[in-house]
Amino acid sequence: KFYITATERFQVNTTGATVSGDLHSTGDITAIGAITPYYSDERLKKDFKVIPNALNKIKSISGYTYYSNELAEELDIHNTDKQVGFKAQELIEVMPELVKVSPLTKYAKEEKGREDLGDILTLDYIKLTPLLVEAIKEQDKRIDILQDKLANKNIEYNDLLRRIEKLENK
Repeated sequence: KFYITATERFQVNTTGATVSGDLHSTGDITAIGAITPYYSDERLKKDFKVIPNALNKIKSISGYTYYSNELAEELDIHNTDKQVGFKAQELIEVMPELVKVSPLTKYAKEEKGREDLGDILTLDYIKLTPLLVEAIKEQDKRIDILQDKLANKNIEYNDLLRRIEKLENK
């Protein structure tokens, strides 16, 4: 064991490694096993509310392809691959709970002297899933309503056809 500070630790033993506190990496982090963040146990939560207007929230944002720019390169993000993602500034208007201050903020200020950048934002992509689930459920309700309306229109249409047929046969 060795301690970085009194509250932050890095421990390695025969079964693995444990980090208490933040872990920062400017490169990839690869895991063969599962990555299990946060907690989902309802016993640790309170004040449940279903996400309202999820479909409208999803419709108000866009997914993008993009490339990292010169500022990213300056902050040691050396990735020339085409990326996909969202703009944190768009999501902050829709679901501010998904937007976090990136660890890059501290790195930019302390390691690169870029106090001028302010907070660099990032998204908690895992927490986007509940919004997507609720949007799908809302969309499914709309589809059900439209299917019922279509079925009723088909009944009306078939009834009108029978009535026309009767009139033509008189």
